[in-house]
Amino acid sequence: MGIGFTVTSAWSQKTTNEITYQFEQERVVIGRGPGSDVRLPDRTVSEIHAFIRLEGNAYIIIDNDSTNGTSVNGVALVPGKQKSLTNGDSIEIGEYVLTIHTGVPIALPTSAERTASLARRLIREIRSPSISEINPPKLTIRNGKQADQFLEIPPPPSRLLVGRSPKCQLVIDDPDVSREHMELIRDLDGVIARNLDSKNGIVVNNQPISELRLRNGFELELGSTILRFEEPADLSIHALSDQPDLPTARSVQDGPFDKGKAILRLDSAVNIGTSAAAPMKRTKLPLATADIVVYLIAGIIAVSSIAGLIVLLSTD
Repeated sequence: MGIGFTVTSAWSQKTTNEITYQFEQERVVIGRGPGSDVRLPDRTVSEIHAFIRLEGNAYIIIDNDSTNGTSVNGVALVPGKQKSLTNGDSIEIGEYVLTIHTGVPIALPTSAERTASLARRLIREIRSPSISEINPPKLTIRNGKQADQFLEIPPPPSRLLVGRSPKCQLVIDDPDVSREHMELIRDLDGVIARNLDSKNGIVVNNQPISELRLRNGFELELGSTILRFEEPADLSIHALSDQPDLPTARSVQDGPFDKGKAILRLDSAVNIGTSAAAPMKRTKLPLATADIVVYLIAGIIAVSSIAGLIVLLSTD
């Protein structure tokens, strides 16, 4: 038994298909950064935004002093202070909503590769739904007389063939390439390259493969031909990691955000229930408000003095 999450958008509350994560581990990190178990690609989410930990038979959540905070069922958490979770709780993080499912049987825990795939889905379906139409994934020939020829991969579900045969969507004029050498399968999570029993196989990043989910920048060798895979969703996610946080549309800001970020060390030597939160800033009263308070106090003192003088004179 473990814990699961269903992720939706705070704007629409729905996606084309449910995006779910499942874990058996005792700690789950949620954030925008590459080390997150649940990676939410949006600048309203901090690099390490919050984490969930199993304590006994219950799960707790702690906000890691994030820019926009974390809410559970609409109630904002105090940074660094744990909050118990129950099945069905709704967690708001940046512009995302995570519905928690506890005590669920886990058939296949979410791996790091699966997390990356789901992040691509989130950025396509929620943050930039037009990315697939404007700038779809593509495979480009890098060498030889066909250099710079490319094949754009249409939205899922789609299946394309690569090889020497004229039936292929990408025809490669290379005697070391089989007639139907490779197929590309695009599903909701990205693009898979699969070897079709070709005589010389497929080498990706210097490793022979039979089937592999592709990532941006992967180079595929088919015979003597080199192809490069480009995935715009991966590029967008990487670019987001290098940007500062942004306030959400729901955040109330007194001015430009300027707060020291907490540093959460994710190693066994540090108690994960604590974080080096930035010192709290004291809020100063505006000058006009302070003046009004002074005038009110002075007025009360003056009225009290006059009343005392009247009482004194009347006793004489």
